Amino acid sequence: MMNDEMQVLGPEEVSISVIESQTRGEMATLIDLAKRYPRNAIKARDTAIDLATMDEETAKGCFYNIPRGGKEIEGPSARLAEIVAGTWGNCRCAARVIDTTPTHVVAQGAFVDLQTNLAYSIEGRRKIVDRNGNRFSEDMITVTANALCSIVLRNAVFKGVPQGVWKPAWDAAKKAAIGDAKTLVSRRTAALAHFAKMGKHEPAVLAFLGVEKSEEITGEMVLKLLGLATAIKDGDISVDEAFSGPGTKKQAESVNAALNIEKPKRGRPRKSEKEPSEADTGPTGDEPPPPPPDTSEATVAPPQADTGASQGEKDAAELATKIKAIAALAKFKTTTWKKILDELGYDDESWAEKVDLTDARIALRALQEG
Repeated sequence: MMNDEMQVLGPEEVSISVIESQTRGEMATLIDLAKRYPRNAIKARDTAIDLATMDEETAKGCFYNIPRGGKEIEGPSARLAEIVAGTWGNCRCAARVIDTTPTHVVAQGAFVDLQTNLAYSIEGRRKIVDRNGNRFSEDMITVTANALCSIVLRNAVFKGVPQGVWKPAWDAAKKAAIGDAKTLVSRRTAALAHFAKMGKHEPAVLAFLGVEKSEEITGEMVLKLLGLATAIKDGDISVDEAFSGPGTKKQAESVNAALNIEKPKRGRPRKSEKEPSEADTGPTGDEPPPPPPDTSEATVAPPQADTGASQGEKDAAELATKIKAIAALAKFKTTTWKKILDELGYDDESWAEKVDLTDARIALRALQEG
């Protein structure tokens, strides 16, 4: 007789076996549907364009722009990835956190094309400690992880879907967001107002763009601001990181020149720079006494020519320049302003919160006296 052996599975092994069986069954069904109803690539492309340009707000969120290392990195956003994945069809995509270390969170994004059996997996990592090495709070770690999952999912989708399908939608979204010459002024104003709500007022934005007046902001610059706003929203970059480039230093130098103020020296003066005290300048006993003053004939200085009018005009022009600079400085009540103060060498920025055009002289004196 042949002895039959029976294998007894534990509860955990049975559970895993059931899950695997269900997953395989689901995938087989999805692949079968994909083969039976193949996608139309042209229709998918056209539908993505229509959805991306459905309205102005949707178009604004379909691209990003990140300043990194003196260069600009632009691309299609996570919102456009959602549109493209939906219109492409016959695919599965997902993202998850795969590891959390003491200093980083690691996430994985995956894309599977059920019709062509193409699959991509993209990983990414983000720091969860600040510049001082302190670990983020649990809520902040969750926010960082969610932003990272959105980014790796975006990258996986655009890796799996052909560029010829999603790039036309990306280009169309940028054109729809920027508008035309008639809408440039309103969209420029809206972009400045958006960053003002983030604490980055007009002078900071102008410095970031490298222009002096808002009227100099072109359509391409508006597009750059809109892409930066999307990057901040998606978690690709923070507000402070975006505005911590060379534009801030340039703004500080221009303000410093407008106010005609030399950067004060920090630290204690060297011994040779100290003013002489009475002990250094008083009589030592070995020197002869000074001669008595000559009062036989007083010398009167000749009268100076009256240049009050021209000097007054000069003072007025100088004050007007300084008032204009102070008015711009008054808007820097955020991190950008603090950075400018630090670059100028001033520690006390409290006067900036109270400065008013009518108190320009007081504010100027406060800044000069440090």
